Amino acid sequence: MTTKRKRRAALRCLDCGRAMRTRLVRHQYTECGLPDVVLDGVRVSECPNCGKRAVSIPGLEALHRAIARSLAEKRAGLTPPEVRFLRKWLGFSGVDFAEIVGKTPESVSRWESPTTPMAMDPAVERLLRLMVLTREPVTAYPLERLGEFAAERPASSAVHMKHHASRWTHDAAE
Repeated sequence: MTTKRKRRAALRCLDCGRAMRTRLVRHQYTECGLPDVVLDGVRVSECPNCGKRAVSIPGLEALHRAIARSLAEKRAGLTPPEVRFLRKWLGFSGVDFAEIVGKTPESVSRWESPTTPMAMDPAVERLLRLMVLTREPVTAYPLERLGEFAAERPASSAVHMKHHASRWTHDAAE
């Protein structure tokens, strides 16, 4: 019985059309905005003619989730690029994030600035880490309603829950 090796079709360089050589390498992943992320075993194709490179990173969403979790769990304080990465991973603009944490957009900008950094309030940093560890990235949120939350005196509210397809859901608050 003979075994056949599957061969991948050679990638062609978009610039010169030559076949590219592909190998597994260690890649400094600066494209994510963080200076110190290294990926092992990433497929990189390079054109021997013109030198053009193409990096193939599998499971990009899962990778970003793992990076976010790693940053949220680190003991040291967050650096400006890490704050920016986590905010963006959560899906918030700087203005929206400022409103969510009750700070000004200028504060968020200073937390994320590598040239004029301002340390985050420890409670806000813990909140950011908690959001990363307990939530999925936001794709839609009622930002215009955030200012309404807790604007009135505390009061008990009825909560109506519904079980469907092994999940609990709630009716939106009125």
